[in-house]
Amino acid sequence: MLYLYLFILPLFFLPPAEAGAHGTIRLATYLEPPMIDKVNNRYVGKNIEVVKLLAKTLKKKIIYIPCPTARCLSLMRKGQADMMISVRKTPERERYLSFISPPFFTQHFPLRFFINSTNDLHIDSYQDLTPLTIGVIRGSTYFDKFDHDNRLTKVELTSREQLVHMLLKNRIDTFIEREESIVSWLPEPQYKSAFRLASYQYDRSVDSYIAIAKRSPLQQELPHLSATLTRLVNSGAVSRILNEK
Repeated sequence: MLYLYLFILPLFFLPPAEAGAHGTIRLATYLEPPMIDKVNNRYVGKNIEVVKLLAKTLKKKIIYIPCPTARCLSLMRKGQADMMISVRKTPERERYLSFISPPFFTQHFPLRFFINSTNDLHIDSYQDLTPLTIGVIRGSTYFDKFDHDNRLTKVELTSREQLVHMLLKNRIDTFIEREESIVSWLPEPQYKSAFRLASYQYDRSVDSYIAIAKRSPLQQELPHLSATLTRLVNSGAVSRILNEK
């Protein structure tokens, strides 16, 4: 009897990841309007709709875990979250993430450098970045040359909202982002009057993936996840979501 008790007791103290793994997806969720936003206490946006479609097809429930980008990646590394969407594949990330093939989206929007409109600063080439303080999102990657350039002074912040306010107050010289990820943080007239875009930009397509934590129970379902995503991409279901106005 004691042996049976000792065997059963640990089952009541399993963490949620193990207790309900087969029916749930714990989604590490960072805000990036319009792709991911929170409105009236609900997560909305095109990336959210893609994950909801995938979860519905797999008959799984989504549990949203709000986190800044760096924290989301930390949760994925520890296996405390299962999935993250719109992740750029890098060798370092491949150590703790599995990237579901195919990529669900290819980013065609250039990375831009934003400048406070009251500043006479000009960024016409990559070399012009060298003396500047550049705002970046902690945990994010942009492009290899920039990511690994230790000569640059990068100020790590936790959100795009912080990037906007730091530049408005001239506490940084510039920040790097895609324009569609920034425009929603200010009313349109203020956005147009507050910022200008540098001439220099990084304009190459980047594949965006849905990633699964290697320490997640969902690893067991990786072939099924990939096959399901492939069907949704090939059927046009994903592109219909992403191309909605």
